[in-house]
Amino acid sequence: MRISIPPHRIFFFILILISYPQTSNASEFNISSETVIRAFERESNAGDSTYGGRLAFEQFFPGELGVSYKQLSNDNNTIDNKMGADISLYLFDYIAIAGLSFWNFETEDWGEHSYAADLYINQFSLKAHYQMFQYGDYFSGGSGSQTLSYLQDTDEILTIVGGDVIWQQFHGFDAGLKLNHYTYDVRRETSQYMALVLNLYGQSQTSVGAEAGVMDGDSSENSYYLGRLYFYWDAP
Repeated sequence: MRISIPPHRIFFFILILISYPQTSNASEFNISSETVIRAFERESNAGDSTYGGRLAFEQFFPGELGVSYKQLSNDNNTIDNKMGADISLYLFDYIAIAGLSFWNFETEDWGEHSYAADLYINQFSLKAHYQMFQYGDYFSGGSGSQTLSYLQDTDEILTIVGGDVIWQQFHGFDAGLKLNHYTYDVRRETSQYMALVLNLYGQSQTSVGAEAGVMDGDSSENSYYLGRLYFYWDAP
């Protein structure tokens, strides 16, 4: 939903999920091309709810600054309560900077910092990035993946520093090199990842790619080869 308040342009998005007992219906309402609000009614205990939103500003600089909030309650008890901030900047047509951070009110600490900068020079795209995840704060709350929820109890702090170099000489084709350095605070281990990537692009946004890399870590579980194929099909 877009709200225009001269001289400042403000974009506001809010998502509300509320559960009621003894029901099993779901409905979806398209408010606009930019905002979709989904309301669900399902069999559950009264007092289960998820609500939040994002407020973004883009008037004062070439980019966007956003602030978001989310709260998840179960039986009237708050189990997930987070606030985040994100930023994107586009400078001189060849520099892009983006990042986000979020604070966990339940654990009273930062869960994630992720920032990246892209520099475009002729046929090359150079990207540097920094990421920090505090598992105890990142995975806490009922909205996280149940498969990875056990990581919350490890108190691990993972820091990733790296970069990509992508060669974009030809239309519909690019290739590059990825380098990442991982630091595990609790385990006191480090590992390095290097990979070659190849992407082919078709009509619209259809693409197919491959990545082949090697992880060299201090322990055997962090030393392995990685290969993956991926594609995106933009259906007509």
